[in-house]
Amino acid sequence: MRAFVCIAMLMGGCASNLPPELRDPTGHVRPVERGELQTPVFVPDLVVEAAQLEGAAKCEMLRRAAQDGERGAQNAFGLCVLEQGEAGRAYAVLENSASSIREVAGILSGALDADEIALNRAIARAPNDARLWNLLGREYERQGRDAEAIDAYLRAKQLG
Repeated sequence: MRAFVCIAMLMGGCASNLPPELRDPTGHVRPVERGELQTPVFVPDLVVEAAQLEGAAKCEMLRRAAQDGERGAQNAFGLCVLEQGEAGRAYAVLENSASSIREVAGILSGALDADEIALNRAIARAPNDARLWNLLGREYERQGRDAEAIDAYLRAKQLG
């Protein structure tokens, strides 16, 4: 008996929160034709809601928004994943994107070769990323430009 009451409450609660025009006479959700609604139905903007979150919760919300095809969500999700330190995953997310952060993710993940020009472009997009400064220091060191390498390493150390 308890199980039946709980199931009935759950089933009734789902449709009862919908506007009347979305329910059929039995109270169940019915299909709606375009332009048929009289009362606007609120559909949350997941990207806006994600901005209020932090860390993994923010990334999860942006992942769902990207799956739903929300505009700009894929790039926001890629950036969020990159900020969480998952460069390889960020590069995979942004692989078909024209986002400028794609190159940063590619360099940090090792998927793209990191020459001096690419590193400087990446640093211009993410100037507070210590990993990029460290890679630039290595590139300068490889070229025998020791003074510039030291400056880049010091900048990386300052950023943490």
